[in-house]
Amino acid sequence: MKKLALTAVVSLVASLCLAVSGGTTASADPYVGYVPTNCRVKVDHNGGKNKAPRILTLVEVPSSRAHPTGTVDIVVKRQGEVIFSKTFANSTGKTLKFFAPKWARARKYTAKLTFTPLEGSVYIGCERRESFTPKKK
Repeated sequence: MKKLALTAVVSLVASLCLAVSGGTTASADPYVGYVPTNCRVKVDHNGGKNKAPRILTLVEVPSSRAHPTGTVDIVVKRQGEVIFSKTFANSTGKTLKFFAPKWARARKYTAKLTFTPLEGSVYIGCERRESFTPKKK
């Protein structure tokens, strides 16, 4: 009889604890709802047929083969002045290669890549800057 009463009291206390705490909590949804992207800018100093500097840009999803789609803006500046600017709409994550017109040797440039995903996309935009000085021949 004492064991039965003790069991009933323990069950009552356990039920009250669960009721007060709101029961067991569900684990958080592991899907985050967005996918981060990575912008990469590289300057190839002796690229292409011209043997002139060319800028290589890539928008990728780390550890994935996904190809984010969106707008890619490339701006090259020298001492704050825009030397070259190009926009690629609906870019699909492929490496973009281009030459900027007439590099002045021994001058410092900054290439800036900005990726803006399509509206409603799960991808997050990214931005990267790369400073470089064209090498003398």
